[in-house]
Amino acid sequence: MALQIKGSSQIQNESISLNKIANVAAGKILGRSEDESGEGVMSALSGADIRKIAELHSDDAVSFASASLSGALSAASATLSGDLAAADANLSGDLNATGDVGGATATITGNATVGGTLGVTSSLSAASAAITNAVTAASATLSGNLAAADANLSGDLNATGDVGGATATITGNATVGGTLGVTSSLSAQSASITAAMSSATISTSSDASIGGDLTVSGDLVVNGDSVQVNVSTLQVEDPMIKLGQSNSADSLDLGFYGLYNDGSDKYAGLFRDQSDSGKFKLFDGITSEPTATVADVSSNKATLVATIEGNITFDNARTFSLSGDLSGSQTFDGSGNCDIEATIAANSVEFSMLGCEIDEDDMSSNSASHIPTQQSVKAYVDDQVASAGQSDLEAKDMLMVDSTGAYVKVKEIIEYIEISSANEAEVSIEVEAEFDELSMVFLNGQKLRFSDDAGTSNDYYFENDGSGDFKKLSCDMFEVGDEIEVRYFIKS
Repeated sequence: MALQIKGSSQIQNESISLNKIANVAAGKILGRSEDESGEGVMSALSGADIRKIAELHSDDAVSFASASLSGALSAASATLSGDLAAADANLSGDLNATGDVGGATATITGNATVGGTLGVTSSLSAASAAITNAVTAASATLSGNLAAADANLSGDLNATGDVGGATATITGNATVGGTLGVTSSLSAQSASITAAMSSATISTSSDASIGGDLTVSGDLVVNGDSVQVNVSTLQVEDPMIKLGQSNSADSLDLGFYGLYNDGSDKYAGLFRDQSDSGKFKLFDGITSEPTATVADVSSNKATLVATIEGNITFDNARTFSLSGDLSGSQTFDGSGNCDIEATIAANSVEFSMLGCEIDEDDMSSNSASHIPTQQSVKAYVDDQVASAGQSDLEAKDMLMVDSTGAYVKVKEIIEYIEISSANEAEVSIEVEAEFDELSMVFLNGQKLRFSDDAGTSNDYYFENDGSGDFKKLSCDMFEVGDEIEVRYFIKS
């Protein structure tokens, strides 16, 4: 039962413990909120009550070591030497925190400088953000620059200034009005950057748009279906262009083609036809764009103007014909020589048409391709008959048939010789052996008989002297001091 006290009573100081006070919500401040009469009853104070009692205003700049709010933070600016945790942060000025900042959303009209990590589960909006560690948000919109160790956004990044950090992982799109500089990797659905972009690794699941120049110091690998180069000049340092990277089974045609329009789209080019023994084919005027295997171009062959070295095989054989006084024909397809057997028509060639006549009495040119005139033939034959075919005949020369049956020039030599002490004689010129039997020897006016068996029969014979010359004359009838007359023949 409750105790009731009437009259004047006082409660002794420090006699009521906290557990005797009526319960209020956790995290609330108990006090008297002012009513219309200027007084108040004991209750949990609101934020407005606290600001009024503490004489604080929402536009005032407040500095805390750290702040942890279950509700929203709204201020002109906030400076913390520690951490900030709030459901939402709405600042019309700057946010400066040396620790971590976390919340659902962060809307900062000024700049955000965070010495730790900035983690926002929803959206981040600021003029600029400088975060020592990582920034994590659903999306980020900045009218200035973003600098963070890492940027992890599940939505879009929109920054009119520069963006820099170690890594940037953006599930949505990245739109940067300034320079994007990432020292490690960039991953985004799409990236649109007005100024320069630098990154160790760039990864995007959608499109990338670069307004300036793109310089790739390493290799550029495109794993797509098409590469479109919209430039006025294309320069390639490599002098050899490789086509057909995956054509290991020789199942693809290799070549190049161009598009032109003379009223309708048509294609012209050069390719190696893998289905036709690897022949190279030049085509023009086909209406179907070539693919990995070019369609039949037999009806669209192009014209080649060039100097050809090597063999040519014609698509259709050609026949070459001769007509008139000279006739003949041959079919030629380029696979071999074109040899035409020509026939000269009867009575079609006159002597005046020939350029091979010659008027030469001695036939000294000895040509195998000229035809002599009748006068030349007569003069030459008469001369040869008169001289038996010999030339340069001298006085006293004679013509004699040798052992081969041919005429030779010979000359008779007459000598008078005294027999030596060896009962021998020697003529001054070597005797022609095949004519030695025609020789004559006279001793004391008597003609001696020639012996062809070394003197066994008849009187004299010729033999080799000590030098091997056929000059020695021997006869048993010779005596020392005899003088003989010798007549013999030599070739002139």
